[in-house]
Amino acid sequence: MKAFILMLAIASGLGFAVRATLASHRNAAAIRALTSEHQELRERISHEQQRWRELHHASTATATAMTSSAQSKPSHEPGAPLNLTVTVPKLSATAIVANNPKLMAEYLREYRSQMSDAGNLGIFKAVGLSADQTRAMKDLSVEKEQRRMELVAAVETQGLDQQGEAYKALNEQNEQWWRRKQAEILGDLEPAYRDYECTQDVRLDTAVLAVAASHTGELVTASQLAQVTQILAANSERIQSGPKTGFVKEDTVNWNVALGQLKGVLTPSQIETLRICYPAFVEFCKLNDEAVRRQDLLTAQFKKQANAK
Repeated sequence: MKAFILMLAIASGLGFAVRATLASHRNAAAIRALTSEHQELRERISHEQQRWRELHHASTATATAMTSSAQSKPSHEPGAPLNLTVTVPKLSATAIVANNPKLMAEYLREYRSQMSDAGNLGIFKAVGLSADQTRAMKDLSVEKEQRRMELVAAVETQGLDQQGEAYKALNEQNEQWWRRKQAEILGDLEPAYRDYECTQDVRLDTAVLAVAASHTGELVTASQLAQVTQILAANSERIQSGPKTGFVKEDTVNWNVALGQLKGVLTPSQIETLRICYPAFVEFCKLNDEAVRRQDLLTAQFKKQANAK
């Protein structure tokens, strides 16, 4: 029992690490860009904030003066100071980088350098993209990241709600642009690419077999993992709407059918390991995703409250 718990913990850690890799690469690139220009950035922000205050003060004072002159009675005592409150938007690291061309260029270079020629989870290699297609997909990914950051910066600078309908609509436009450009590059390989995308979560979850092999000694090949992924995906439900339409819905495997099909691919002990560990690992990933979602929601609420002060 202890060995099983240890195995499950390691499997969970492995899956979490793989899922966190994409985010960590993005964060690492941003940190490098921010660190290299930290002092210059502070001075620039200070200068821009001061300029913004001066412009806001001047425009407000002008409007107040024009209103006062049009009235028989001044709105305030002559010579009394104007009571102006200036709220400077508090920007995230993403918005700060996006608003600084030098930082943005450095960040995108670092972001591009982190990309593997095989693609995320080996998708470029698995689907069979050519060298030109791989290069074009990488360039497109960089452009998508730039558009994402510019949208966040625009929303934060204007004090808009990232949970609002306007932001969601603009983000959906970016997603549609992204898929259209992908289709142009992929050509006849698009169906295979989409299928690989839609089964990535299942592919990650089957990693429990690779971890178990280090304890049981029953090695599992890449070919076996690919077959297991297809079997589990074929016997699972699919998401019917939203940005992940067509993706496999986790924890919906019809084990009554899947177990029979797995007999020609895995040994009995490997099947038993998969049957026990897979649902537990999926549940762990769901809890982790929910924790991340709640953290993002709380962060957005905190920023909204801070900007309202």
